[in-house]
Amino acid sequence: MLTFRYGLCLALGLGLMAGCAKNSQAPARVSGQVKFKDAPVPAGNITFHSEDKGSYSSSLGADGTYEIVDLPEGPLVVTVETESFNPKKKAPDYGGKGSKMYQERMEAEKKMGAPVRESPGQYVKIPAKYAHPKTSPLQVTLEKGKQSKNFDLTD
Repeated sequence: MLTFRYGLCLALGLGLMAGCAKNSQAPARVSGQVKFKDAPVPAGNITFHSEDKGSYSSSLGADGTYEIVDLPEGPLVVTVETESFNPKKKAPDYGGKGSKMYQERMEAEKKMGAPVRESPGQYVKIPAKYAHPKTSPLQVTLEKGKQSKNFDLTD
C-alpha cells in the first residue's frame, strides 16, 4: 500500500512538472503604435490577417497605440483603417456601445487581458491602400510571446 502511495505521488509530481513547462503552443501578443506623416493616428482600427487562421483587430488609442492578444504565429498582412471614424461619413447603426455584441466583445477582450479602449481622438485620413489586405504593403511575422510592432504609414 505504501508503494502505491509513493507511485501515486510520483505520478502527480511529474504531471505537475509537465503542466508547469513552457507552453510551446503559446499565442503571440503584439502591441505598438501607428503613425502617419510622423504623427500618431488617433482614431482607427488595426487588423492582422492570417491566410488561414482569421483576422485579429484592435482599435487605436488617441496616441496611435494598440494591443492585441492571442494572435497566431507566422506571417500576417496588416491593415489600418480610419474611415469608420470620419465624421462626414454616415456609418450604419449596429447597436453601438449598448448592443449585446459590443458588450460580449468588451468582456472577451477584458478576459484576454487586452486594454479596454474608448473612442479615440480626431479622424485622420490615410491612403486607402492600407485598409485592404490585398493592397496593404504592411506585413509582419509574429513569434510566440509578447512583441512590439510599430507602423509608419506613408503616402
